[in-house]
Order: sequence, then structure tokens, then C-alpha cells
Amino acid sequence: MSGFSSFRKYLTRADWLLLFAGVLGGIFFLLIIPHQHPDSLAEYVLSEDDVETRASEFLAASGFSIQGLLPEVSLRRNTDVLMEAQRTLGRARLIGMVAESEEGEQVLPTHYWRVQYRVENEEESNSISVSMESGQRREHGAIIYTVLLSTQGVVWDVNISEGRRQEGPRDQLLHQVDRGALAHVFATPTTDDGLTQERSLSLGQIPDSVFSATYYFDREDTLWQAQKGQPVLSEGELLDTFTMMQEEMRKAVGLTSDTLILSNRISHDGDTRSFTVSLPQGTASAYAYYHLDRSMWRGESFQIEDVRVVPRSEGRIAEVRLTRSEPLFGQPLELRANVTAGGTLLGIDSTFPSQERPRDVMRVVADVAEGLFYLIMFLVLVIAFFRRMNARLVDSSSTRVDGFIVGFLVALLILLMDDVQFSSDEMPWWAQWGIKSVVASLAGTLAGLFTGFVSGAADSLTRSIWDKKLFSTSLLRQGAFRNIFVGGALLRGVGLAGVLLGIVALVLLLPNASLIFENRAMLPDIGYQPMVLRSVWAALTAYFVCLFALLGIGTFVRTFTNKLGVFVPLVVLAVVLGQGGGIEFLPAVYSWLLAGLVGLVLALSYWRFDFLSCVTGLFLALAFWGVNAGWVAPGSPSWVDVMLVGILASGVFVLGLVGLTSGRTQREVGEYVPAYVEELTRQERMKRELEIAHQVQESFLPKRMPQVEGLDIAAMCLAALDVGGDYYDFIELEPGRLAVVVGDVSGKGIQAAFFMTLTKGILQTLCREEPSPAEVLRRLNTLFCENAPKGTFISMIYGVVDVEARTFTFARAGHNPVILKRSPSQESDMMQPAGLAIGLSSGPLFDNSIEEATIDLRMGDVLVFYTDGFSEAMNRAKELYTDERLAQRVSMFGQRTAAEILRSVSEDVHHFMEGMGRHDDMTMVVVKLSRRQVYRPSHTPSEAHQSTHG
Repeated sequence: MSGFSSFRKYLTRADWLLLFAGVLGGIFFLLIIPHQHPDSLAEYVLSEDDVETRASEFLAASGFSIQGLLPEVSLRRNTDVLMEAQRTLGRARLIGMVAESEEGEQVLPTHYWRVQYRVENEEESNSISVSMESGQRREHGAIIYTVLLSTQGVVWDVNISEGRRQEGPRDQLLHQVDRGALAHVFATPTTDDGLTQERSLSLGQIPDSVFSATYYFDREDTLWQAQKGQPVLSEGELLDTFTMMQEEMRKAVGLTSDTLILSNRISHDGDTRSFTVSLPQGTASAYAYYHLDRSMWRGESFQIEDVRVVPRSEGRIAEVRLTRSEPLFGQPLELRANVTAGGTLLGIDSTFPSQERPRDVMRVVADVAEGLFYLIMFLVLVIAFFRRMNARLVDSSSTRVDGFIVGFLVALLILLMDDVQFSSDEMPWWAQWGIKSVVASLAGTLAGLFTGFVSGAADSLTRSIWDKKLFSTSLLRQGAFRNIFVGGALLRGVGLAGVLLGIVALVLLLPNASLIFENRAMLPDIGYQPMVLRSVWAALTAYFVCLFALLGIGTFVRTFTNKLGVFVPLVVLAVVLGQGGGIEFLPAVYSWLLAGLVGLVLALSYWRFDFLSCVTGLFLALAFWGVNAGWVAPGSPSWVDVMLVGILASGVFVLGLVGLTSGRTQREVGEYVPAYVEELTRQERMKRELEIAHQVQESFLPKRMPQVEGLDIAAMCLAALDVGGDYYDFIELEPGRLAVVVGDVSGKGIQAAFFMTLTKGILQTLCREEPSPAEVLRRLNTLFCENAPKGTFISMIYGVVDVEARTFTFARAGHNPVILKRSPSQESDMMQPAGLAIGLSSGPLFDNSIEEATIDLRMGDVLVFYTDGFSEAMNRAKELYTDERLAQRVSMFGQRTAAEILRSVSEDVHHFMEGMGRHDDMTMVVVKLSRRQVYRPSHTPSEAHQSTHG
């Protein structure tokens, strides 16, 4: 009960309204589509076996053998007829007229069965007989015959030897004789009283070989017009001509008059003579009428428009062009029949020539706009991806999941499509599949990379602005189905699919909206499993439409405004440009209308709900539309595909119910936080901690320079990072005595700052207890070693300036030397008594290493204390600044005040570095013995930093 209570609690009024609208839209779609979709004209009256039998019987009756041939049967749309009929009649009127046609009345072939006979394999092709009399080797996999039948199983189009070479096998057909056509065309003359005239010779006595070699169409004949059922040459006239030829041949060789010569070629005394009979071209018209009476066009009123002898056929083939006296359902009909002089049919080609169709400029504009939209969006998102990747703002986990799924679907799509081949039919099946698998893998990999770019950018941008729209999607990517967020999104998607299908039905009710059809077979023949193929295509279309329009354009708009009135129109425009309706119409304005309505529903749903709901809804709607031929066409065998799509939608609905009834809220499932967001949070926290540490460190540095009469003092401390390990300090021991300390803790950052703070506290205590600098350092080392981990050390100079005694007493613990610039000398000395760094060793080793030195000072003398950040500063040539160069600059600027010396030396060091940046903390203290009694204010650390960079 708790699960269902959470179910009722989670669904809002908007959710219930959406589900209710989805149910109404789905019912409306199911009621409207059978009466508005032209595929409802494709009745499955016959099975594929029945169709194959009728086609084979027609070929056999025409004298052709199908032994060793492999038939391929498919029900197809007559795309040209459908498009032209929709344009001239209107889709609804076309469906009504065809559906209301009475039994026996001619029907427009909007759909037809195609039976193609191919060479099954290379071995069998050696023995295939195209006619009853000849056997020739055929190309492996070549199409030998193509027969088109109406949905009722009546032949209406034939092509013999389609796609063959001009030379070779086709020539054998020219000598074939159709006795049925001869018997029908050449009538037996009668006497005035109606009795059959007796003759000693009949057509049955003439062999096929003689007949086919003797008779030709007269290429010079212009009186070729013939009416249906009226032969242009009687049997008597034909036999008279043959008798005359026989008599001439008997005289040439001296035979008796009762001898029948079964040839049109005879040799006598080295003289070879051939005898031929020219048939008027009207005979070809009679042949054509005979064969039409055996096809779907039987009983139709056709007029002969043109008869011509086919070039390069030596008069053996004639092409007869006929037109229907009345248009068929408003469509003019033209037939072309190819026949041989022996009456054999080589093909019937029916076409529906239309008037000059105005070019649909809007369709061209729509296609160009679609291409530009996706190209621009792809480029923008790829640029955004790399920029955000450089900023480490891309969720690699989501990118990998989306890329893998899309790549897999693209590869599967290629593998499932029968009409996509990348190899020759002559290859073994395993080689064809191997090549196709390699191509599918490469295409899937490229599609995965493409998806990774655009998905990573769109996902990252959306999370930074509208992250709640991706919450359920993120859970689904992790495989978390059982929660109210994913469950609610899936249920909304089912409802949204019904709404979208209802919109499609509404657009189909509009007048003059012509559906654009693919030039391929009906649903059962488009792949190994049509439902899977269509569902994969629907999933890819839905994902990319929502990705570009919602996460792309929608996020961009949301960046600047949160007004629904601005968001919705721009998203709708994006869906229209990308033709996101998934269904194409002519004129293109109907495609735009459908895409606009779909975009409106998606924009409102995304604003109110989330991304997963929109993708699920569009996917299910497109999947249902893709298999409509499976239930719209009466008797369709592909009802299983419709059932599978229904099971898919039901599974999504059940999965949504399971998620909602689980009652698992955000507390149970947790909140998905991308790795880069966690990293940013960590970086922000560390940055804040560094700011605090920097503030603490600055608080331990002197706020201002000490004002000791007789001393001019300046100092600066610049950290390489936000927090450094260098420090300096001044301690006034008593009037006229000032302790100066400069130190450098090993390492950088917070750890160094911590030990600097520890050292400062210890030193300030010791310097007031011990007058000797060396002893201060010894005691400091002992305490430091007790509190600091092994490996941490500090270099340091500690000394005391006595103004009255004019002395400087100091000790050095492994630090840089003290620079002493005597006045008025122009040279500087490097003072560096012995001593180990604090923390390197304890006990006697350290104590014995420390030396203490005292320097007598004169007025104008300068003492410079510094860390190795100055002496080891590096330029682009990897050269060091060095202690010696620093001493030279102190000598150069030694006559100036302490602040000026500090500023000049610092500027020289930064010019030397050439913008390379600091690699170590930089600290310097300048103390000058001065005669002045009042001293100018000294720089604070922050002021020193500014002047240095100035």
C-alpha cells in the first residue's frame, strides 16, 4: 500500500492531464490512420507462395524456363504513382476512390508484388536455360526475369533479362517463338460461305528455328496502325509468302515441288542464299494486344501511339507504345511493350506520365535549412565541448554512456538493413557479412565519438544552468530504474507519445497533405526484423532531435532568460529547422506544421518535466509510426512487429509504474553528482582554505616596518603559490637593538606555511631569552626536530643590529649569504658563516656546525637578506639569476634608500625572468644604516607586491 500511496502522491495534476491526453491522442490516431494512410490500399490477398506461383505460370506460358532460378518476392509501394495521385486527387480522395471501386473494375497499382528471378549460385548458373531451346552461362546473382503483379495477383508489368549485357544471352531470346501469339495474331482465312479454306501447308509445319530466322519487322513500313482484334496479316497471306519462298529455294537446287525445306538458308554450287519475310509493324501491335489481354490491362481501351523497331536488333524487336483512352483514377497511363518478330514478349512497362510538376521550392529550403541547422549545432557543441573539457567541466561518465549506446545502435542499424551492401554478390556470405560488420563497427565508432562531443557539451552546459532537467536521465545512465524520478519520466513519456500520435492524425486530416514515401519494399521486407530496425531509427532520431533542440537551443535560451514566452518559440523554431516531426509531407509547409506542433509539445513538456520524458515520448511515437504498414494494410503478415512495438511501449509503462510504486525518493537513491562537479567543489574548498591560510600567513608577517632611529628598513615577501613557506620578521629587543630573521621552509603551500608559523612562534620566545644568535638557532633546531616530521627543514638567518654599537651579529642555518654593501665602496661582500639548516640534524652535529659572526657597520652600509627565490629565478633560456648578479645589483643601487634598493633589485629580477613566473617564494629584507632621524613609511607586504609587479 505504501508503494501505491507514493504513486498517487508523486503524480501531479499536470501528470494526470498528460496521461489522459495521451490516451485520447492514441485512440484518435488508431481511428484516423486506417482511413488516411495510403498503405491501407495494400491488401495482402495472396501469400508470397501464391504470388510466386502466378508469376512462374505466366513465364512458363510465355515459353520461359525458371529452372535453377531463385525467386525473390516482395510487396512494394508504387512511389511515383502514390505521389502523383496524392497530388492530383488528394490523399483522402485517392483512398476513397480505390476502396470504393467495384469488383472487376481496374484498380490503380499503388502497391504491387515484385517477383525477381536471380541466378541462385555460380555452379547452377552453368546450366540455366533462359529459353526452351538455349542454355547460356549467366552472371552470378544476375536478375533474369522481373514480374510485377497487382495485389490481386494479376501481372501488369514484365521485364525479361533485366540488367543483362547487350551481347550474348539476350540475343538468344530474339529467336524464340510464342506459338500462342502466332495462333492469335495470324487468323485462318475463310470462304464466302464461312467454310475454312483447305491448304496443303500450315503454320504448325514451320519449325521455330525457320520461323524466327525468316521473319523480321519491316523497318521501312509506315502503315503500322492496327486496331485491337484485327490482324494485319492473315495466315493465308503469311503461308503464301512462305510458299513462294519455298518454291524459289526448290528451283535453286532442283528439288521436286512436294519437298518441304525447313530452313531459310540454302547452298548450291558454292552459292549461299538466304530468304526472309518482312512483317508489317502492325504485326507488333497485334502481338502487344495479345499479351496485354493476358495481363492486368485486359479489357482496357488502349490506343497505339507509336511503333518502332528497336535499333541494333536487326528488325527482330519492336517497341509498341500505347496509351489508355481514359485516365485511370485521374492518372494518364502509358504502356510500352517489347515483342520479337516471333511473338515473344520481352517486357511490359507501365508508366503514369504526369504533367510538368512545379518544383517544391519549400521542400528544397526545408532540406537545406535542416542540413545547416545540424551542421551549425554540431560545430557549436564541439567547440563548447573542447572549451569545457579544457576547463575540466565535462562529465566523462555520461559522455561514455551516450556514446556507447548511440554507437551500438548505429552499428546495429547498418547490420539490420538488407538494402545496404558493401561487397559484391559474388562473394561468399561470410565474406559479405564480415565486410559489413567491419563497416558497421567503424560507423558505430565514429557515431559514438560524434555523440560524445555533442552530448558532453550539451550535458555540461545544461547542468550548469538547469541541472534538474537531467536528474532522471543521470539516474537512468547509472542503471537506477526503481525510483520515482525515472518511473515518473517514463510514464510521462508514454503519455507524451499518445499526444504526439494524435497530432500526427490531426495533420493527416488536413487537405492536400501528401505523404512522402521511401522507395523501398513494404515493412516485412526492409530488414531482418522490421520492428527492431524501425525502433533503432526512432531512438536515434528522438535522441538527437531532443539533444539539439532542448539541451542545445533550450539551454542557450535559458542562459539569457527564464521566460516561457521566449523559450517556447525558439525551441519550436529549432525543431522546425531540424524537421523534428519525423514525417515528411508535400508541400513542405505541412512538414513544418507537424514539426512546429511537435516542437510546441516538446518545449512545454521539457519546461514542465524533464529531458527523459521528452526523449521517451518522441521515441515511442516514431516507433509506432514506423510500423504503421504492419496494421494499416489489411491482412498484413507484419502484425507481429506492431505487437512488438506495443509490448515495448507496455514495458516502458510497466517500468514507470514499478519506479513510482517503489516510493524511492532522492533520499534513498542519492543525488547524482558528476565527477567534474565533485572536483570543482573540492577545488573551491581548497581555494577557500588557501585563501584563509594566505590571510593567516599575512597576519604573521609584519604589518609595517619597524621605525628604529638610525635604520632605514624595507621588506617584501611574494609566495609562489597562494600560500608560501618564506617569512621574515623584526623583533625589537630593546631600544636601539633590532633582531632580523629571514627563513625558508622546505616545500611550498599549506604545509610550508604551517611550519613557518610554528617556527615564528618558537623564535619570538627564544630571541628574548638568548642574546646569542647562534644559541637561539641551536635551541630552535632542538624544538623543531621534536615537533616536525623527518625530512622537513628550514634555512634561516638570524641576527641582531645594534645601532649604538654599530654592529650586526648573526648566525646562518644553511641559508643564502647576507649581502653587505660598504659605503662608499662600489663592491658588495657575501657573508656566509657555516651552519646546517634547521631540522636536518639534531644534537652535536648541528650545534657544532653553527658559527656566529659580528660585522662592524658604518653610516650608509647596506645589509640585504633574501631567499633562493631571487638567486634561483630563471629566464626562458633556463639561466639562473645567481647570488653574484644579485650582489652586483645591490652594489649598483646601494646609495639609494632601502625601499628604492628593494624596488630596483626586484624589478631587475622580474625583467630577467621574462614573464616566466615565480617558481619559488621570493623574500627580501634591506637594512641600511642611516644618519636620518625620521624615516619614511615602509611598504607593507601587499604594497611591496604591487610595486614589484609595477
